[in-house]
Amino acid sequence: MKSLTTTKYDVSQVCALLKITVATFNRHKEKYMTELKKEYNVEIEIGARNKKFYLLTPKKSEMTILKDVTPEVREVKNKALKNIELILKAVLIDNVIPIHDEIIKNTGLSQPTVKRCIKKMKESGILIEPEEKTVQEHDVYTGEIYEYTKKSCSYVYYDNAPNGRKTLNFPNIHSSYGQFYGEKLKKLHAEHRSNFERKIALNVASFHAWKELNLLFCLHDGNRAEKWIVSSKYKQLIKEKHCHY
Repeated sequence: MKSLTTTKYDVSQVCALLKITVATFNRHKEKYMTELKKEYNVEIEIGARNKKFYLLTPKKSEMTILKDVTPEVREVKNKALKNIELILKAVLIDNVIPIHDEIIKNTGLSQPTVKRCIKKMKESGILIEPEEKTVQEHDVYTGEIYEYTKKSCSYVYYDNAPNGRKTLNFPNIHSSYGQFYGEKLKKLHAEHRSNFERKIALNVASFHAWKELNLLFCLHDGNRAEKWIVSSKYKQLIKEKHCHY
């Protein structure tokens, strides 16, 4: 694990770290020193001409270690990192379905906070977008060659049951969805031929697939969400802290 480093700051650099002006710092020095000491061990050094320097050593905590993993995360405030840790624990350790409503219910965070944290995770490389590839297909009826984007990702399947959402662990549910979806799409293609509207057909095929899955697996209202792809560095830190064997 990365060792904790002491860094020497002058007052203007401390203010940049706190995102305040020097005048504000000087007016409310006690308040901002207290805030600084929450995250750092602080020593004061007097240099030439009585210039004051602040020697800051990050306190050893999971949030500080999280902050040091990649340069992008160093700009994220500790309060946001604590909320991010809470969200990652919910999804990675407690197996909460990775959708906003479930994360809010299980973490107690507000909707705007969850939305902001997910955005920050994507911007900071904690949450990785799935790879996408462009697929070309030839329409045998119209002669048209069309392209669409396909994501390389896995899914969490769940049921919107009356007593709450439940994760589904049927081993063949994904292949069943693909089968029902593909069969309906082919049928629509054959029925409408030159009048085939791909976007409409995709929605109809998806609706049909879920209708069949609900019957096959006795679901109330099935759905699915993309599984989160979390950077291995952050995933390991969360597991080390929250997994108890």
